[in-house]
Formats: sequence, structure tokens, C-alpha cells
Amino acid sequence: MGIRVTQPGLLTTVQDLGRTKGLAQGFSPSGVMDQWSAIQGNLLVNNVENEAVLEYSILGPTVTFSTPAVIAVTGGVVNAKLNGTQIHENQAIEVNSEDVLEIGPLTQGRYGYLAVSGGLQVDSILASKATSLRYGLGGFKGRALKTGDFLATVEPKPVIAEPEKRKIAVSSHDTDQTVLIRVTEGPQFAQFEAETITAFTNQQFKISKNADRMGLRLEGQPLSVANVPEMLSEATVAGGIQVPKNGQPIVLMADRQTTGGYPVIGVVASVDLPTIAQLVPGQVVRFKMISLTQSQQALADQKAQLKQIKQTFDALNPKVSRKQPLRLVDCLDKIGGDTMNLDEIKAVMALMKQNDVTEFEYENDEQRYKLKRGSTQGVPTTQLVAPVEEAVAPVADEPTTINAPMVGIFMRHLVRTRKLL
Repeated sequence: MGIRVTQPGLLTTVQDLGRTKGLAQGFSPSGVMDQWSAIQGNLLVNNVENEAVLEYSILGPTVTFSTPAVIAVTGGVVNAKLNGTQIHENQAIEVNSEDVLEIGPLTQGRYGYLAVSGGLQVDSILASKATSLRYGLGGFKGRALKTGDFLATVEPKPVIAEPEKRKIAVSSHDTDQTVLIRVTEGPQFAQFEAETITAFTNQQFKISKNADRMGLRLEGQPLSVANVPEMLSEATVAGGIQVPKNGQPIVLMADRQTTGGYPVIGVVASVDLPTIAQLVPGQVVRFKMISLTQSQQALADQKAQLKQIKQTFDALNPKVSRKQPLRLVDCLDKIGGDTMNLDEIKAVMALMKQNDVTEFEYENDEQRYKLKRGSTQGVPTTQLVAPVEEAVAPVADEPTTINAPMVGIFMRHLVRTRKLL
């Protein structure tokens, strides 16, 4: 069960926050262009920040849901409609089976996002679900979505308390002809002549029609690189502003190459990367130099805002007492059925994670079992592992305690030996 693509829109792909673990192997990080909007969408539907979302550019997709879910549309401004009725962006919306969501064209901004409760169920490659179009890697078959594609989602619908209260007030995207972007000094900043640095900060640059997910090409008075020494290739960063020999700057974005040989005069402050990503061809930017300390403080302020949003939404979630472990049967009642397949096992784990439950208990006339969600060096572990029958042994007096990496063993043993309550 999941989402059927009726109309794919433009460049609609599965993205998360990026494949950062692949940089050393030469893989572009990819990921969403506007991380702030994608994170907000995930928080609205009670996902983790890095859960996969659909990213679309200029024109959003039309999709049909085959199972109930909670969704959120964020990013560039659209007039999205659910079954023909307009819905609001930046808030949680409940959808039912056979509902049709038509996102349509963006009226402000360039990239938009569709977040779905529980996330999109695609395989992770190098610890990321992001689509890298250059390599045909990750996401849904390594490509943009097409009509007829089907994306699996979590079933049953994760329980989200009071979705109508999950809203985020978002300021409109910059539509001014000139947008101010904060930058810090790049690695080769000191190698540029003073006149070039002055020209860089004083003049306006236009977003070129050649701007894409790899980089934003700018148009303006050329910046001189005549006296900048030749350099070897070095690692790139998001927001790095390269100056090639023609003097027209390029702002590196999500699908950038991992190394580059052009001098970098500046780096866009992390908090302004979403802003510049949302600019459309023809819009004009000016750069303002700030210190690294100022950039870090702006990022800290943004993180504080994000923390406040999380706390507001967490207050809506029902609390589960860790002193009174939730019995496995209580969770199974939400899943339904007498036996469990792999998808239902995953659904149990999703419920466990969503409700911050650390223990399940199961018992019948013959045996008692206890399942805990464990952690490795403070990181929760919920992955399934290959079943080994002898790893689960019945005990008479005390329950068997099984950490989360053993959940596959635990569940398969119960399914194979008896019906689950």
C-alpha cells in the first residue's frame, strides 16, 4: 500500500538530507535542495528529520493514496488540492484511501516537498534514500518519478494525535527582485585582489537559466581570477561559490561534484542555503560578507527555532510510561490479524519508535517473552536481522529479554510456533 503517481510533475524525486557517507567514495551527496522546508514537512507528520520526502521543481505531482496517511506540503508556494478542494501548506493533513492530491505549479519558490507519515519505503544506499540522478542511484530506481510509479508507505497509518494542531507559520518566499545572501570567506578568499572582493560584494548577480540541482550559475560583471594561483582539486561544500576562468560565479548545491579545481571566494551561510535554493532564474542576489562566528550564531538560532517546533508537536503526542511496558498484544491490536508478515513486523517497530516505547511483553500458557528497543553507543537500533531459531529459547520463570536487533528472530519464532494472541 502506498502512493500511485498519476502525473509526475517536473523532476519529482525521492530525497532525504543527503548521502554524506558517500563523499569519500566520490558520490555526490544529493538530498533535498531546501533542507529547512523538508525538515519542517517531516516534523509536521511526526517523522524524523532525515526521513525521505518527495521533492518537486516548478510543477508538483498528482498522486493517489491507496492507504490512509497523514501528509504535509511544504517549500515553494502552491495551490494544492485534495479531491478538488484546496488545502493549506505547512500543516498536517489526513488523507484516506483513494484520495487524490494535486499539487500543481509553484507560484513562489522553485522546490516543494511532500512528506508522508512513516516515510517513503525505499531502500537506503550508503545510509541514504536520496536520489542521485547523475549515477542513477538511490530513491526510486535512481530516477525521477514517472506516471504509474508506485511508492510504498507505512501501513497501518502511524497514529498522530491531533493532526489539525500541527501547523507551522512560515514567512513567504523572497519575491523581491534583489535578495541578500550572507556568505563567509572561502578557502581562496585571500588570494583574490581587493578590487575583485569589492566587486563580489557590491554588485548584483542574476540567477541564470542554467541553474539546476548541481549548481546555480550566476550572471554579472566577471570577477577577475587573473592573479589567483593555479590550484589542485579539493573537496567541495554546499554553498561554495566557485569562480571559473570566465569570472561568472557558480554556487554549488546538492548534486555538486565532490571535488573541484576552481577557487572558492565565499561560502553561503548554512541558514541562507534554503533561500538561495528557492530563487528562480531572473531573480537577483547580492552577497554580504559575515564572520564565521556570525554564521554559526545564525545557525544556532535556527536550531533553537527547530527545537521549539519539536517541543510544540511533542506536547501533542500521547505519552507512554516506560515503567509500565506496553504488552505486545496492545500493539498487535493496532496492526490486526492473527499472524504477522514482514510488513507487519516493520509496522510494529514503527509504532514502537513513534510512541517512544522501549519494551514489549508477550506471554501465553507456555512461555513469556520480553522485547526491548536497545541502542548501540546511544543510537537506537531497530533493524531486522537474519532469523536463527535457536537464538530464542523459552524460559519458565523469567522472560527472555531480546534487544531490538533480534526483533526478526523474536517475531519469526512466534509466528512459526503459534498464532499471536
